[in-house]
Amino acid sequence: MLIVEYKAMNDLVLIKRKASALTVILVVLCSLAVLSCNITMANASFHIAQDGHVAGTDKIRRNGDVYTFTGNIDMDIRVEKSNIIIDGAGFKLVKGGCAGNWGIKFSFDVHDVTIKNLIITGFGCGISMTGSGNTVTGCTIIDCYTGILLEGANDNTITDNKFVNTSIRFDDSSNNRLRNNKLENAGIGTSWQNIYNDVDTSNTIDGKPVYYLVNQHDLVISPVNYPEIGCLILIGCTGITIKDIAFSIQTTNGGVTITYTSDSMVINNTFTDLWRGITIYDCSDMTVLGNFIVNNEIGIAIHGQSHAHNSRINITRNHIENNEMGISLMGSDLNIYHNNFINNTQHAYDTIWHPLNFVNAVTYVWDDGKQGNFWSDHNTTDADDDGVADTPYVINKRGNNTDRYPLMEPVQIEVNLPVEPEPTPSPAEPNYGAELLQLIAAASVASIAITTIALIIYFKKRKQ
Repeated sequence: MLIVEYKAMNDLVLIKRKASALTVILVVLCSLAVLSCNITMANASFHIAQDGHVAGTDKIRRNGDVYTFTGNIDMDIRVEKSNIIIDGAGFKLVKGGCAGNWGIKFSFDVHDVTIKNLIITGFGCGISMTGSGNTVTGCTIIDCYTGILLEGANDNTITDNKFVNTSIRFDDSSNNRLRNNKLENAGIGTSWQNIYNDVDTSNTIDGKPVYYLVNQHDLVISPVNYPEIGCLILIGCTGITIKDIAFSIQTTNGGVTITYTSDSMVINNTFTDLWRGITIYDCSDMTVLGNFIVNNEIGIAIHGQSHAHNSRINITRNHIENNEMGISLMGSDLNIYHNNFINNTQHAYDTIWHPLNFVNAVTYVWDDGKQGNFWSDHNTTDADDDGVADTPYVINKRGNNTDRYPLMEPVQIEVNLPVEPEPTPSPAEPNYGAELLQLIAAASVASIAITTIALIIYFKKRKQ
């Protein structure tokens, strides 16, 4: 018995030793893998240092403050020096190996850098730009999640570039100038911190002009006045009506982005197959009415809040169907009623919850006091047959975010977009050439017939 126990203990010790040895081997292998990746990352990036020297590649030729590519480079660049020119000379900067997720990244205090004649492809962010006085011109940026990100970047110029399957994005950046940029299957994004950027209609998305409207007042934006829209962004506007427009992936990469705008309406439009249909940042006295919002990542996104008196945003009589997120709410006083929420992956989501009555607390009202919204996943009864469900629909249990009077049937909503009249066919012009040919043919036949008759008469007289 003692021998058996000793043998068992000995086996257990051997097993532990083997396990320890395997653990050590695994740790060593993991360390080598990490070291290898670090070495690869060190080899997969280079930088232009503050003192001007280039580290990590031999495919950059320096001539004073001009850095020129001499071949394609499959690594990322960190720019640490200001007042320089980076000339791609038509070569490519391509993501490869363990390269960083950005193609060119500016250090925080870098300024007055020009990037030109460069092709950038495959990065999460093609150019991550900070500082001011920088220029990107004559570049092509392809297949990057974000082509150019201006992050805390002011007074920069982006001109005469081509963007394919990517985007330009402003993040807390203002007074930047965009001219003659051509975007294909691409977009322009903005966050609520951006106040003024200079973006005119020389910039296009899929051949259609970008409308980046700042401090505009009392406009009607419709197919009559704006027959083609590549992108529509409003900042600091009042009295704007957006109506009767079909926003879709075929005509625009984004729907409508509205920032710091008041006393305006979005009515009778369609938003289909977009990342976001309607985006509203820090607006007041807005009405979103009678829109058809289908097959988007987010149907309606509302951020920020205004504490002005009577500054609510009204969302009513919209058909919101088959979106990943029907409506996303973050901090605005809202009235939301008589809308249809049908087969969305998530109908609605409140991303800010105020459990106490803080000064900046917001309220979401999901009914008009008698009727709320239709929710396709609300299985309940209507005992008194008044069209209102017997039980409330809970949107968010964390707060009192509830539709008290959900509807039993969808609201009848019609969106009537203007239809261009069919062109009136022009009357057919007479074909004088054909008529002349017909006359000549008829004359020829008649001439032959007369000649034949004359010959017959002549020969008969000869016989006589």
